[in-house]
Amino acid sequence: LKVGLFATEFDGYYQNHVLTARHMSARHIATGALANGSGTIQVMKGGPLLNLEGNWHDFRWPLVGKDKDVPFHSPAGQYTLKGTLPYDVHLDGIARVLDYPLMPAKVDGTLGKEYFNWSRAEVDLFQGHASVNGAVTWSPKDTWTVSGHLTGIDPSYFRPDLPGKLDFNLSVAGKSFDPRGDTTIDFSNLGGRLRGALARDRKSVV
Repeated sequence: LKVGLFATEFDGYYQNHVLTARHMSARHIATGALANGSGTIQVMKGGPLLNLEGNWHDFRWPLVGKDKDVPFHSPAGQYTLKGTLPYDVHLDGIARVLDYPLMPAKVDGTLGKEYFNWSRAEVDLFQGHASVNGAVTWSPKDTWTVSGHLTGIDPSYFRPDLPGKLDFNLSVAGKSFDPRGDTTIDFSNLGGRLRGALARDRKSVV
């Protein structure tokens, strides 16, 4: 990942090709991001086979860079990590994008060496809800995508003069993790109410 040094701790034992972790932790020295866990790692052909669970604190992505330039933060959450590569992942935590309010989220996905794909993410945000899927890659290039359906979104978080409750489909694609990088946003199937009036269906690309 090329993100710097980690301080690690491990308490456990190895027996019959299975490494059992009673407790393990990894702390990113530069940022303080911390992950704790426990479970088993089985050494096998096509493996290793993981069965791990734990929690995290003060996570951010990307891990490197100035804090003000990092678009994604998560103060806390829980995870499970199972199977062989690519691993099955379940996340349940709190996220923040840029300076917007905290967003409770539950995510199911797969983690590979160079990517994280999620087939389902349920997120409460901007007084509404999002059901989305997407992907993040960090090799050979930094990219990310999100698409799905949002309901009850209050646009006054972005434009105070535009209160309402909107429903729409969303597709977003980014070519870097820099908040100032190239990002394409596509809206469609717009519904709901805006400034007390019915919102009209239209499509736009930013």
